[in-house]
Parts: sequence; C-alpha cells; structure tokens
Amino acid sequence: GGVRLRIGFIWKVLHDVARAVSGLHASRLLHRDLKPDNVIVTASGDCKLVDMGLAASVGRIAAGKKGGFVGTPKYAAPEILEGGEPSELADLY
Repeated sequence: GGVRLRIGFIWKVLHDVARAVSGLHASRLLHRDLKPDNVIVTASGDCKLVDMGLAASVGRIAAGKKGGFVGTPKYAAPEILEGGEPSELADLY
C-alpha cells in the first residue's frame, strides 16, 4: 500500500535526477549546487532539476576559478569546501 507507493515515488525522483545530472555531465557541464531545493516535482509527477544559475562547463571553471566558493555549503563536497576544483564527482556528493 502506502509504503510501497512512497518507495516507488522516491525511486522515481532519484532516477529522474540521476538522468538529469548524467545529461549535464555528458555535456561537460556541472550544476555546482545540487540540493533538494533544486529538484521540483511537476503536477504530472515528473521530477526536474532547476536553478542552473551556477552551472558551468568543466574547462571554464578550472580556468576562471578565482572568486571563491559557490553553492550551498551544507550540500557541498568536502573537497570543494577545501578549495578543490569542481568535478562531476563533487556534483554527485
């Protein structure tokens, strides 16, 4: 019943977000601020990754990295908080 429905919904959210992030990374883009607030569920039940304001291509981030940390510290990978270079792995953290 209800528990099975919730688990199915959670699985769909994870699947949809993973596909969106995979698409970004395949295009050599990083979101750089993945967090629950940046995932919305539409009225039809589809999950969308939003707020691409900090997204950037991998090469451009490394070249213009001066300017400090961007994103939400609570959801940032430890290496990013320590000043490391943004990467696909840091996006997945």
